Amino acid sequence: MVSFCLKYDDEAGNLPQNKLYIVPNPAKDVIRLEGKDADKITYIKIFDLKGKVVYSGNKNEMEISALMPANYILHVELQDGSVKYLKLVKQ
Repeated sequence: MVSFCLKYDDEAGNLPQNKLYIVPNPAKDVIRLEGKDADKITYIKIFDLKGKVVYSGNKNEMEISALMPANYILHVELQDGSVKYLKLVKQ
């Protein structure tokens, strides 16, 4: 099962801390992963919608300026072995 986590704010403009978020999203140059699980990341892959890996690494902040404007999927592996899937919109 694949699930997506979209960023949203509460009435005070705060992000809930129980998930993982791409900030900013949509993005042009640099993204970072934030949220409760951000410090538990062991590996990240970015896939285009054809399934090709266009980025891989283990840093919470990623340079994405070389990516073409499109939608992408982040595959994020955590220390406990779980995997999160996030949707990235590259402008």
